[in-house]
Amino acid sequence: MLYILEGDLGFSAANSGSDEVGHEVKVVNFLDSEDGLVSLNISRFAKNNTSDQAFITGAHGLNRPTDLRFGPDGCAWVVDWGAVRDPGQSGPDTRVKNAADGPLPQIPGTGTVFRICRSGQ
Repeated sequence: MLYILEGDLGFSAANSGSDEVGHEVKVVNFLDSEDGLVSLNISRFAKNNTSDQAFITGAHGLNRPTDLRFGPDGCAWVVDWGAVRDPGQSGPDTRVKNAADGPLPQIPGTGTVFRICRSGQ
């Protein structure tokens, strides 16, 4: 199963040493063991190589992925909402400068649809 992390919309975890939350797609596998217990394995499927929102660095990658479906071509199609500004609770690059601009306006031209396929497909 694949799932989408839709963005954090909160404080940045700049001091945590971990990646920014919510700008990636993950794979979830439920694994049966010999003793009858089920374990959960979560791994990355797609993320930006900077682990941050794409618009901050000018990359053309994930900002806020919101949905994923597999097409008849066998590829994963990911809908990305794009970059948004919040009411002043995140970093200076995304902070709303004017209260009249809030809440959560989308930054024009940042949403897109990604097609992710296996190599050679």
